[in-house]
Amino acid sequence: MSLTDRYGLPVTAASRAAVDAYDRGVRALLGFGADTIGAFQEALAHDPDFALARAGLAVSLYLDEKIPEGRAAMDAAARAAPALPERERRHIEALALWVGGRGNEAAGVIKAILAEHPRDVVLLQRLYFIHFWQGRSADMLDLTESVLGAFEADSYVLGLHAFSLEENRRFDEGLAQFSPDGTWIAYQSDRTGRLEIYVRPFRGPGGDGVRVSIEGGSQVRWNPNGKELFYIASDNQLMAVPIRFVSNGTAVELGTRVGLFATGVGSIVGLKYRQQYVAAPDGQSFVMHSVVGKTDTSPISVILDWTPKR
Repeated sequence: MSLTDRYGLPVTAASRAAVDAYDRGVRALLGFGADTIGAFQEALAHDPDFALARAGLAVSLYLDEKIPEGRAAMDAAARAAPALPERERRHIEALALWVGGRGNEAAGVIKAILAEHPRDVVLLQRLYFIHFWQGRSADMLDLTESVLGAFEADSYVLGLHAFSLEENRRFDEGLAQFSPDGTWIAYQSDRTGRLEIYVRPFRGPGGDGVRVSIEGGSQVRWNPNGKELFYIASDNQLMAVPIRFVSNGTAVELGTRVGLFATGVGSIVGLKYRQQYVAAPDGQSFVMHSVVGKTDTSPISVILDWTPKR
């Protein structure tokens, strides 16, 4: 039966139910979920010959420190691999190397596979963490940059990329926020010498982006309706800026910036890489993580060379 997983990759399985359970297992694996093993076992209950699901189960058992069980499951997947299409056969080969403790060999195989199939997130995750545990932050960033264009606004891949940027001290542009429809990105950048807010298309030419703030801004958020941006100005005011998409959604027009109220989230310099508020679903109220001011304390006096009276 010709089936594909949630990332559009062809898989050899007996039923859609088996693939759906496999997809749940993959998503749980990406998030280190408690139900990862159970989801792959469910896929195998639907189709005991589902080799990719058995390989996913092997990885999950191994990560759960059930090493003998994981290696036994991987051996079973490897025995079924020769009858599979090339992509699935190589997928299992790479995971078998990893489960067998041959991480460096697995890395080379995975790189070659991802060059052809960048949406294989199971292998992407394994290679990313091989680099992570070896302290190879530059390779982590190279990896996420090489596959990012193959994904839409996938929160998992974007999270890997954001962490890679942080690990490589690439803080000049950050706190990116996707528009509700996933087609535009608002972010902060210090390209002018101070933090300002910009917006640009997620795909296609965007140049340097359209500047949203004036005289400083950070911590941008979208109104859930997609028609307004919020940010913290340099004087700690929460600002609102209407935004309208024109030219068939390829350009933006900004409305008048309006200060809503003074916040207590701290200066944009001190908190330039942390979001300190969220907008409610209706875009009319906010939850703020306010910084509490200093409390007065009594001074401590230290007396030297003091001799008590006898």
